[in-house]
Amino acid sequence: MKNPKLYIASTDIVSRYPDDYFKINFPKRYEKSGEYRRNGDCLRCLCSAVLLKEVLGITEKDLSVGEHGKPFCKTSEYRFNLSHSGNYCVLAVFDSNVGVDIELRRDISVNTAKRTLTDA
Repeated sequence: MKNPKLYIASTDIVSRYPDDYFKINFPKRYEKSGEYRRNGDCLRCLCSAVLLKEVLGITEKDLSVGEHGKPFCKTSEYRFNLSHSGNYCVLAVFDSNVGVDIELRRDISVNTAKRTLTDA
């Protein structure tokens, strides 16, 4: 693969898949998704699973977790990274280590900025 590939999906796609799709391919993730208090968190969790399965053919049984918590697949020739924010999930795929991050743009309060940022 000459260049990294990015795949972006709206969390709306989750409704196209029956519960059995997730129960069969990602049983732990499906169970975890039901524990989220906010529906958006549940949808982002399941949307990431759809991207892994539909783009790379990876299911939960194929996944391992590295020492820093990053998931990887021992049986795939590609490396991947997932990110999600708002109503979107993104999957980056490359033949060596790759990273991706997306963030929903939103205003923050002056108090939050003062609490978390330095003058520099």
